[in-house]
Amino acid sequence: MKKNLLIAVMVLPLLSVSAQWYQTGGTVKVKANTLKYVEGAHEVAGTSTESNEGKVHVNGDFTVGSTAEFRNEWTDATAYGQLIIDDESVASGNVISEYKNTDYNAFYKQSTAFPFTGVSAEEFAVQAGIETFVWPGHPGNGVFNNTRWRASVNTWDNQNYALDDMLSSETIETNGVYGPQRYYSINQMVDELQVRLSDYQGTPANTPHNLVLTSYTISAGAESVVNNYSRNIFGEMLGTYLKDAFVTIDYDAWSTNGRLAKPDGFAENLFYFGNPYTSNLDLRPSIPTDGSVVGIQQFSSNTFDPDTNEGNSNLNIDEAGDDITTFSGGSWTGDGENVLEVRPFHTFAIKTNGSLASIDLNDSNKTFNLEFNAPSYVDRTTGSNSNPLNQVKLQLFQDDLAISKSYIVAGTDFEAAAQAGNEAYNSTLSEEYASIYTLQENEDGTVNSELSNSLTYINGINELNYVAKPVMMALNIIEAGDFVLKGILSDDILNSSNKFFFQDTETGFIEEIGQDFEYAFSASESSLDRFRVYWNGLPESLGVEEVAESAKTIVYKDTDKTFKIRFSSNWATADVYIYNLVGQLVHSAKNVNAKQDYTLQLSDKAAAYVVKSIGDNGEVSTSKIVK
Repeated sequence: MKKNLLIAVMVLPLLSVSAQWYQTGGTVKVKANTLKYVEGAHEVAGTSTESNEGKVHVNGDFTVGSTAEFRNEWTDATAYGQLIIDDESVASGNVISEYKNTDYNAFYKQSTAFPFTGVSAEEFAVQAGIETFVWPGHPGNGVFNNTRWRASVNTWDNQNYALDDMLSSETIETNGVYGPQRYYSINQMVDELQVRLSDYQGTPANTPHNLVLTSYTISAGAESVVNNYSRNIFGEMLGTYLKDAFVTIDYDAWSTNGRLAKPDGFAENLFYFGNPYTSNLDLRPSIPTDGSVVGIQQFSSNTFDPDTNEGNSNLNIDEAGDDITTFSGGSWTGDGENVLEVRPFHTFAIKTNGSLASIDLNDSNKTFNLEFNAPSYVDRTTGSNSNPLNQVKLQLFQDDLAISKSYIVAGTDFEAAAQAGNEAYNSTLSEEYASIYTLQENEDGTVNSELSNSLTYINGINELNYVAKPVMMALNIIEAGDFVLKGILSDDILNSSNKFFFQDTETGFIEEIGQDFEYAFSASESSLDRFRVYWNGLPESLGVEEVAESAKTIVYKDTDKTFKIRFSSNWATADVYIYNLVGQLVHSAKNVNAKQDYTLQLSDKAAAYVVKSIGDNGEVSTSKIVK
């Protein structure tokens, strides 16, 4: 290896090696923010060391000799070495990847992915720093045995709704029973595991991986979820260990005592996985946008919040809850890109509607970049559906730390009170943490009492018939203190005349939520109705003119469920055209008085229409309505 080539790796932002890389001695460092691309084979041999703080991409075969070392260094949450080896390449030898566990004082269990092959469960546990081992030896199905989930290494079994123990000798292999794409849990059930920097290592799992999303199979004769009972095949109550963020559950009402039927849809078509690669994973090329994927979740033990500390690059760990996104109206709501991109060693869940058999991960999913583009979490590759994402993120801060967040999304796909597939629930919130969440609404603007215990994380409201009606935001307080609420709007809101408003009923504060919205307040007790958020207007009882009257033309549904148009106050007259979804004109009206609401003439033959209004000043407004 030429000396000047080694120096180039350390100082240039990009090093392209067109043929191959062969290192037989010395130490080479790929610095942070540096890309090293090798078109051919890459070999680190002899006693040489390659220290990677940046990005290494190898197109050919990748080899690390038995006395050599290739190490992905971990500096902090935003700076860690990544390695991409193309699908068709052959990887041999060990790669070491440093990974720091989550920022808790101590823990017993840690969910993790493991992007290596040829490593036994016992070797995995040793690398994780576990000192006291428990290997129950697969105690069997149908009988409750808590030693099973006390194993030093467990892996999630998507077929049986449970963490299952691994034998010390069982090995993680690409085509084996346990693969790099699985969700793992490392445990120290005797003594607490402290936060530490671990050296995980093995042969990189660079080949394609298939994530199976087929229906569950349950052993015959076992008390099963298929028979709608609340236990898995190991006799464990689902509600004691499973949290399904995509189904409305009153965990207080759903007793874990006795043989009660599980809530409808709970845990069905919910699959846990891990990032199988030594680089970031971009799920977007593999996730279809036809609605077959209901939502995706990353778990609080290993996700990061890009907007902590006002959205700068200091990505603190979000301990207060998971990051969740749902698919609705052609967009990913909630945490969007934050969830669709997965860091090395991180785990995630996919909820489907049951129609999707599997998805494949390959070269198209491997990425070095995390495209956090605050303030918008819109997935930029959502197919042909271009409905706008009308979303506000509200985040609770205390002592300059983000401790909780919640989303409100207005769209035509949403209806009142928890329609499946649109919304998500923060089932990880605890009374031990200060937090915010919203309450499920009825169409008339009241709180749905039957769902009062649903801690709504992503709350969808109908943009046509929920104008100027309140969404109640609950506040959970541990002890009296000073707090700050901040608002972040999606790009579609910023580029339109749509608006959200915030109200504090205790202080009388009312303000439009702008991109720089920030509200400081003091609180000494929890409340279910102190804070309220309104979409596109405020009720007349507040003495404030509705924004919709002056800002834009909207189509809404009145209390009689009749669709009407409220025109912009800038219009004197308007022409109205109504089309069905195949483009046929079904009704039109000329020179309508724009100072009065216009009742739409709709037939019962179609379920959806497109309404086009043209003002006398030339402005055009187009809306899609669903009856």
